[in-house]
Amino acid sequence: MTDVDAVVVGGGLAGLVAARNLRRAGRRVVLLEARDRLGGRVFARELAATGLRVDFGGTWVIPGEHPALFAELDRYGIDTVATPEPTWFASDLGGTVRPRGDLDRAALEDLTRVFEAIRATGRESDSLGELVRRHGVSPPGYAWLQAHFRYLNGAGLDEVSALALADYPMSDLARPDHYTHEIAGTTDALVTALARDADCELRLGTAVRRVTDMGSSVALDLDDGARVTARRTVITVPANTLGAITFEAAIEAVTALATAGHAGHSTKLWIVARDVPGTPRLLSDTGPFPYVRLVRRLEDGTALLVGFSDRDGAASMDPAAVEHALSGLIPGIRVLGVDAHDWNADPHSRGTWMAARPGQEGTLEALRNHPGPLYFAGGDLSSSQPGTIEGAIASGASAAEHVVADFR
Repeated sequence: MTDVDAVVVGGGLAGLVAARNLRRAGRRVVLLEARDRLGGRVFARELAATGLRVDFGGTWVIPGEHPALFAELDRYGIDTVATPEPTWFASDLGGTVRPRGDLDRAALEDLTRVFEAIRATGRESDSLGELVRRHGVSPPGYAWLQAHFRYLNGAGLDEVSALALADYPMSDLARPDHYTHEIAGTTDALVTALARDADCELRLGTAVRRVTDMGSSVALDLDDGARVTARRTVITVPANTLGAITFEAAIEAVTALATAGHAGHSTKLWIVARDVPGTPRLLSDTGPFPYVRLVRRLEDGTALLVGFSDRDGAASMDPAAVEHALSGLIPGIRVLGVDAHDWNADPHSRGTWMAARPGQEGTLEALRNHPGPLYFAGGDLSSSQPGTIEGAIASGASAAEHVVADFR
């Protein structure tokens, strides 16, 4: 048995920030991570057959909109790199391919009206698709919305909560390319800096099987048979993996979320191709890829594209299948290689970024506000930027603040 001030469960960005801040407050901290590495759903490795290291998990950030993240990058002297602006567009919407990349004024006004109605009349149990159809959005607006949120959520309109998206900025809806920058050196640079700065006891390859709230402390039983007790505990694992932990006594919000899981199930594919002119961005409401974008040119002139798919099995698509899917939007494209990490099959994630289902807003709020000594945090639970690097960092910092205040 180990007795410490605080245990942080999960070594993603939220857990690393929470552990670092608790150490800075002078607390003895143990960080438990089930994987054999840190970073969680940010993860970089070499792209097959290129020698290039790229992010297979969370990647893009937004200057001016992600203050917690950029404060960390400034702290550690880490730069960002802009993704090239598209020079041409192909949007397959409603079965028609158009050479445009923006939402026309009439459709935008129509969707603005619909989202105002959702904010005024929406219920927690409503799906976004249900309410959009109820309020009579135009076919072009519906097709654009379907394409945009398949990309943004990794889920269809009927899978996601209307209220969770009711305040979505119309300017972002009109411009799907608002995620503009990558972290220089991949997210590895930030993970490495945070881990070094946290300087806490770290146990990799250690999963938590049971958590017991004992009132003034928390006991954690680990898969290796050991037990750790702590005055305070912060759980930062992905929401879809909470069901792998037994909580004594049962926490209603955990049970509810673990039973259904959130809806996010996107697959991010890196695509190496030839005969790709310029800097394209593709959008589709029904095709295998709701969004594809050129990220850079490799030294031999081949194009490196990133594509997102909400189709089951997308992570196993081979170059021929990807080439077939993209050839209607980029005529003559030759796909040389495809690489992906299947986060949906990964037992330590069981999905991608947060996309709340209808009826889950109250559950998520209950976990955010769960009283000590047991706290919940992570990008999935962020109230302001769910499912983002920014949300993970802000949530981890907030949890650490609550724990520090609890110690006083």
